[in-house]
Amino acid sequence: MTDLTEPARPHLRAEELAAMANACLVLASPSLLSMLAWWNRPESATVVAWVSGPPPDPMTQWLTHLATITMLAAPFAAVAAWRTHVHARRLRVQQVASWQGVGEAAALGALVPMVILLPIVAMRGLAGLAYASGYGALGAIVGAMFGLVLAGVAIVVVRMARRPLRTAS
Repeated sequence: MTDLTEPARPHLRAEELAAMANACLVLASPSLLSMLAWWNRPESATVVAWVSGPPPDPMTQWLTHLATITMLAAPFAAVAAWRTHVHARRLRVQQVASWQGVGEAAALGALVPMVILLPIVAMRGLAGLAYASGYGALGAIVGAMFGLVLAGVAIVVVRMARRPLRTAS
């Protein structure tokens, strides 16, 4: 007698599901915002002459733009997945929600603009430092808001994964 049943696939743990959900959210957010900005930009009143041939297809331009945005967001998605996995495992094991991830997101949100503006700080001294600090504070606020969303998604995913499946009998 042969066994024709498929072997059971291993189930993903709750923290793995939460990490994947947050990584997808981090990858999708800039793409969606960029798509809205791309499609709602005003028409240019200038004419561009292409010396090398016809202009690229709008779909090709959009796909190139989307690939660039996704490549820029990929490191942040990896960090979000890693930290979500750590915090979601703690939530699953200890049954206590940790909001440390929100602080980490705020810190990363502050760090990114300050690193980008480091050349301005080097050139302008204290004036550049004040400028970079302002953008760092704004980045911290945006990071904290995004961290709250990611924490909420992780908590919902972990709690939903803990529920037993209801089967129709």
